[in-house]
Amino acid sequence: MLGAGGLRLNGRGLAAADAGNDGRMDVAINTIGGKLVLLSPQGPSGHWLDVKLARFSPGAVVTAELPDGRILTHEARAGSSYLSSEDPRVHFGLGAATHVRRLIVRYAWGGETRLAGVRADRIVEVPSPSPVRIRAAAASSTAVSGCTRAARREQSVARLWDETAVLVLRDGAATPPVQARDLFDLSKAMQNAWAHASGTNIHSAREAAISYAAYRLLVWRASLGANLSRTFALLTRRLHSLCYSPDFTKLTGGSPAALGNRIGDAAIRSGRHDGSLEALHYVDASYVPMNGPLVVSEAGSTVHDATFWQPLALGQVAAHGLAAIPAKIQSFAGAQWGHVRGFALPASANGLPIDPGPPPLGDPSTASYKDAAVAVIRATSRKGAPVVASSPLDWNVRANRLAHSSLQRDVRLYLTLNGALNDAAIATYGVKRRYQSPRPISMIRYLAFQGQSSDPKAPSYSAEGLPLVPGLIELITKQSSAPGRPHAALAADVGQVAILSQGRWVLGARWTPPAATPPSPGWVSEGSAFSYAAADVLTALTGHSLERQAEQLGQAGVAGGIETPADVAAGRALGTTVGQRALARR
Repeated sequence: MLGAGGLRLNGRGLAAADAGNDGRMDVAINTIGGKLVLLSPQGPSGHWLDVKLARFSPGAVVTAELPDGRILTHEARAGSSYLSSEDPRVHFGLGAATHVRRLIVRYAWGGETRLAGVRADRIVEVPSPSPVRIRAAAASSTAVSGCTRAARREQSVARLWDETAVLVLRDGAATPPVQARDLFDLSKAMQNAWAHASGTNIHSAREAAISYAAYRLLVWRASLGANLSRTFALLTRRLHSLCYSPDFTKLTGGSPAALGNRIGDAAIRSGRHDGSLEALHYVDASYVPMNGPLVVSEAGSTVHDATFWQPLALGQVAAHGLAAIPAKIQSFAGAQWGHVRGFALPASANGLPIDPGPPPLGDPSTASYKDAAVAVIRATSRKGAPVVASSPLDWNVRANRLAHSSLQRDVRLYLTLNGALNDAAIATYGVKRRYQSPRPISMIRYLAFQGQSSDPKAPSYSAEGLPLVPGLIELITKQSSAPGRPHAALAADVGQVAILSQGRWVLGARWTPPAATPPSPGWVSEGSAFSYAAADVLTALTGHSLERQAEQLGQAGVAGGIETPADVAAGRALGTTVGQRALARR
């Protein structure tokens, strides 16, 4: 990126803040191997207001009503870019407005503060709702006045909260390992609430305890994701649909709701020390990739060692006539996950609870490396929408179609299913961190960029090139690229390697898979591991065989061009192992 004084900087993190307390938003850039760079704006500016909350409250929505009727809304966030956090104050640019008619802060837990006639061009501190009000809310009834529960079509409250979690995590853009961990923690909380609730009407007590435990935990986890306004609103609606009030925050006492709050609070506290690095927004700063990024939109290969994973640059930045540089670079999501606490997996000091051994690839000159690349090219050669690889959210959606009306059976099903998915994530990402195997896009582009390895007398020969396969991998010639011929669109690339991709010929050095490549190494396939672990559990607990679905979804990574057949086979073995362990643990 372009830094101060026209210098080019290699930056990884970025955050904005009013560093000078003057209403001007400065931008801090965390450079790699260099100093922190602060970019400050110059020139005239309008009126402004910085809102400082008395206590930091991610997910709080701050609304400023201006004299001319305009409404400005911002959300307090817990973080921003890589290892970066924005100014915790909420900044408003007011233009010509010299004051804010009304300032409203709505907190995720239901509290609200209002200020009137707030003068512009200053930092205003907004107090939290008074302790008296908080205590009154905590002591209030759990019931919502005048509320009548909607019919749930024989749906258990456990299923309701699992379905809600799926929506929250999807809206929050949670990565697959975070999905697995959050769904497992929710399932544990529901199990604890079911087991410890008591009262004359035990079913009602269990429903209340489960609901408050789920609500409190999901509000916290949602605050770490995206779309906070939407996810918090959804959670509040769900609690209201059961005629429970979110204002009941009491942790002490013998009521089922207080029990649920205690269980949710314990789950939140436990999650801060479970190995996921929640406080760092699940980013492992100790991981450094072996290779620099591959710019997806550019032809060629920039890999240093083709036997290791290469992050992708999903964009580029160019300024003032300088050459474009990579941007939107992937970070390894889940690099630390082998150290997360599991369900039926033993703890692993080295972050590798299951070790399948290294990937059977070799280096680019070996037949095994080339065969893996050719297998992916063949699987993605024909036109057609690839099946999307499976995630923990997808398997919970399937489970919800099979869930029972029995609260006890559903609680048991979710605990075992999500325990298996959590263990699959831990074991899979532990392997990914240990071996850091490449994804097909880097393998295929590297080989194609080297040339072809079939004919030493033909153009572009290299021992580390792609083998030529008629109708699949071919050399571009003047004849083959003439108008009306198969390679006509590649006439400017005579002598290079062409690949049949999704029904059309493309330059091999530009090959891109049909599916989006995940931000993590290959070996083993996470989609395959999730599918086989979940299918084993659901087949055993519901009586519905899901093995064929697991096989189809497990192969989706190859069809989508993001995994090799060996990755999928290793995922199947790992997923089967953790699925069986979870069933034995239940």
